[in-house]
Amino acid sequence: MVDRVIMDEQIFLLQRTGGVSKYFTELLTRLDGRGDEQVDVRVPARAVWGRHLLDSRYNQVRQLFCETRNPHYPPYYKIAAKTLSTRRSQMPGWGRVPASGTVQHHTFYHPGWLDDYEGVPKVSTVHDFIPERYRLRGRFNRDPHMAKKAYVERSDAIIAISDSAKDDLYRFYGDSIRPDTRVETVHLGVGEEFFSPVFTSLENRLPEHYILYVGQRGGYKNFVALAESFCLLSEKIDGVDVVCAGGGGFTPQEETYLDRLGIRNRVHHLDGVADETMPELYARAAVFVQPSFYEGFGLTVLEAMAAGTLVLLAETPALREVGAGGGATFFDPFSIDELADRLERSVRSDAAEREQVISSGRAHATGFTWEECARRTLQVYNSIGE
Repeated sequence: MVDRVIMDEQIFLLQRTGGVSKYFTELLTRLDGRGDEQVDVRVPARAVWGRHLLDSRYNQVRQLFCETRNPHYPPYYKIAAKTLSTRRSQMPGWGRVPASGTVQHHTFYHPGWLDDYEGVPKVSTVHDFIPERYRLRGRFNRDPHMAKKAYVERSDAIIAISDSAKDDLYRFYGDSIRPDTRVETVHLGVGEEFFSPVFTSLENRLPEHYILYVGQRGGYKNFVALAESFCLLSEKIDGVDVVCAGGGGFTPQEETYLDRLGIRNRVHHLDGVADETMPELYARAAVFVQPSFYEGFGLTVLEAMAAGTLVLLAETPALREVGAGGGATFFDPFSIDELADRLERSVRSDAAEREQVISSGRAHATGFTWEECARRTLQVYNSIGE
């Protein structure tokens, strides 16, 4: 049985906020001191950048203060170089780390963390394969997933957040997975707060009726499908707008594009939406749309269902895996006409029909909890840490 988990600090230095740091914060706070197992989970850092961890009940780190030109981009490589100036074999508060009963869970794929805690079994989580599928490059033209292949090669266990992500793992790195490496799917969870949204702060900032889009809008996210479908729909239905949350404000190119479609005054970007107001944003929406060509999981789908919102999803493997059985309506992400038709039907649906679909979605979302995610993850730890 595992009684010590080292959750390295990579993601808490890389992300100020974000889905991956949220995932690891949920795991840490739910596993640390968990029930009869009494698992001791530590982050081997005195100070971190990530707000999710700093705002959690984990109290063994402080705010990292450092100079940076852009508050959204910490000086990650400088931090990593200082943190990892020598290979670590000791853990603050523990001293030298014994391999027996200890597991290290890597939180990202920076090469500097590959050689930490020699002899301790390693776990990695794969979230998506966007760089591999779309040949995307990050800052300074680097692979945004850095040394992912090396982590796959060295991991004793790999957690995929969906069966779709697991399939992609074998597709892109199947030859790099050791025969004795354990590979498991462990779904993410939806926060309890989404099931009981509090209506307080957003009423004056939102249209009365709106279609909701959440997240980045470029490339494979396929926001253009929603924009062009809404262009067709706007000719038939008045009083319904589109609200975009996250992903940054509209670029000049996006504004020009929306102007050309004739919908600029009906497509809005909501700035500064705090995590605690997201349940309300979902709950007030007439319908939530996820038109992406690819996702590793699709947590926003479950959040929308839990908050009591109709859901329209692109017919893609991960969204089908997460959304099927929850009353979601699926559409071909390449078909503007089909999405426009599904949008119109959703907006025009009567109260009884909406309530039936919403009830099905909420029931479905209850099957994805952070507690279950933590329990399944602990099982993976125990399978390699005995």
